[in-house]
Amino acid sequence: MNTERLDRLLALYVDEALSAVEVAELEQLLLAWPQARNRFWQVTRLNSELRQIGKESWGERLHGEFVEINPNQSVCILPPVSPTPAISTTEFSRWQVACPYVAWLTAAVLIGLGVGGALLWTSRNQTTARPLASQSAVDNPLGLTTNIDGNQYASDTIAPQLQEKTATEPNPNSQDSLIASDEWIAVLRKVIDVTWSSEMRLHPSAGEPLAAGTLAFDKGLLELQTNRGALIVVDGPARLELISAMEVRCEQGRLRVDVPPPAHGFTVHTPVVNVVDRGTSFALNIQRNQPAEVHVLEGHVELITTDTPMETHNLAEGQSVSVDQPGTVRTIGTPEMKLFPSAAVATARIKRQAEKSFNAWQKQSAALQMDEQCLVHFDFQQDPDTDTVLRNRKEFASRNLDGTIIGCNWTEGRWIGKQALDFKNLTDRVRFEVQGQFEQVTLVASVRLDALEHAFNSILMSGDAVVGEMQWQISLTNNDPAGRMRVGRRPHPGWGYVEDYRSEPIFRREQFGKWLHLAIVWDAQQGVFRQFVDGQCIAEGSVQKHNDPHSSFIRVGELELGNWTPKVGQPREPVRNFSGLIDEFIMFSRALSDREIQNLFHLTWTGDAS
Repeated sequence: MNTERLDRLLALYVDEALSAVEVAELEQLLLAWPQARNRFWQVTRLNSELRQIGKESWGERLHGEFVEINPNQSVCILPPVSPTPAISTTEFSRWQVACPYVAWLTAAVLIGLGVGGALLWTSRNQTTARPLASQSAVDNPLGLTTNIDGNQYASDTIAPQLQEKTATEPNPNSQDSLIASDEWIAVLRKVIDVTWSSEMRLHPSAGEPLAAGTLAFDKGLLELQTNRGALIVVDGPARLELISAMEVRCEQGRLRVDVPPPAHGFTVHTPVVNVVDRGTSFALNIQRNQPAEVHVLEGHVELITTDTPMETHNLAEGQSVSVDQPGTVRTIGTPEMKLFPSAAVATARIKRQAEKSFNAWQKQSAALQMDEQCLVHFDFQQDPDTDTVLRNRKEFASRNLDGTIIGCNWTEGRWIGKQALDFKNLTDRVRFEVQGQFEQVTLVASVRLDALEHAFNSILMSGDAVVGEMQWQISLTNNDPAGRMRVGRRPHPGWGYVEDYRSEPIFRREQFGKWLHLAIVWDAQQGVFRQFVDGQCIAEGSVQKHNDPHSSFIRVGELELGNWTPKVGQPREPVRNFSGLIDEFIMFSRALSDREIQNLFHLTWTGDAS
């Protein structure tokens, strides 16, 4: 449900400004979503109260002057009279955080009613992420408390805390600022066989937006594109500093720059010469303690040596020069262009890398199928005889352990030749069944997030409501800047609490469209629980024992990938279907080590515990 669109329609409804098409759109939202009906009721009730306030205050000047409303801040209105409140102060405060647009709505209503003034105040004590409130038991299947906007937030009454493995706050002047910045100046398009230098504490991956900072790698190839369109391909070893969308500094590396008209004037700084684009494309070879080489492939460039900045040299297409430390420019022969990276070279190497990865995955899959403690291995390779059955490739597995595909479409997975299922509609899911209870469980999934559309987005769910039931989701509430990995275990039968194990917010919108390797390890024998993304442990914590050393088992039964169908008798819950692709799922009846999780991610897993 698009809450911003709903807010807009409700504002138009209150203003009696809905068109016929918008009336039909609002009706559909109200019919389809309980959260929409709840918000409609809240808005209309508040509107009614404001009208009453307006009538009582008609023609009066209230509390002095108007206070300017800042649209970037959350505001609420304190009426000058005290009618019996239908919404509690706490509830109102939560609403202003969840729906800042309503503040504008209420102000507009007051002005429209002719109220002479109102006291507006800015909630300066509200934090960006509201802490999960500890509350008494709530009779709902996940032990959730409902926010006024209809989203649900997990109660902390039973919430084992994980020790998040997060880095310290990044220095905005360091290379850490390359990662996940809203002020991006380039996007990393391709990362091929790269070994990052030791100075790179964080390693950006393909698809990441990049802010100003340094990329340093010992070998491999990168392709990036600035937000002005300049395409840069760099072959390592290299050290490239991103200054702006129109400037980079290369201290080492071989690179090619292709400059479209929007990036005309793009500049590459080097220790001995600055190269300014005046045409289409050029290449550089920058090595430490050696003259810099500049080659004009198409169009022309302007050279400005660092020792004589007032002098410029113009190079035309086909010309090549070297520039030494004193700033001496010498003509050199044109080298073979195959020595320089290009977009075509990057594409060819990506294809070879994909073939290599696919072959390694096939070898790893064969080892997985032989593992005695592998309960389920869905490789998401389509059966030639049917498109609605997902085969469990575990050796000698019963056909009863196959998955039933409902609604999903087949598509391409991580590599050419690798298949996947596309989960996008409310009906899409894979249903299967695994019976038993286990003190140790490892779950692994290869997913591509395309969106986080709900407060809870299902990866693996069960609707059995039995002791030990596990639920694996990605949550994104109004209080979180990014999605959290979230695992729940039901400690008691029936629709009550679940124990809630969650990571820090880690799934950012910049990661949509990228493949992620997710894993969770539950080890009741050792009393620990761990979560992994791309082979790295992101959170760990203690398993709740409830005064019984044998009370922390995981019970599996009827399961769903990518969705959730609660059994009859359960209170209605918000839709929580997964939006994206899945191309592998594995379930083990043992706790894999950190090294094994890393090996699965790197496609080097052999089945030998380590």
